[in-house]
Amino acid sequence: VLWESSLVGDFPLTVYDVRGTAVLQKVLSAEIGLNTAEIDLAGLPAGMYVIHLADAHPKKAQLRFVKIGL
Repeated sequence: VLWESSLVGDFPLTVYDVRGTAVLQKVLSAEIGLNTAEIDLAGLPAGMYVIHLADAHPKKAQLRFVKIGL
């Protein structure tokens, strides 16, 4: 995950499945500027998901993705 933060701190990241169930939660540490983090999605089955990252109220980011089973 690559994101830009305007604050220094720890921010919650949540991955939701298509039913809206939280399937993964992680706290990411951020510095001001561009930040990167790896998220292990190996344990998730194939399907559609939404990543939700809350930087600061009301600043939030969402990304939809599809995990393909091989």
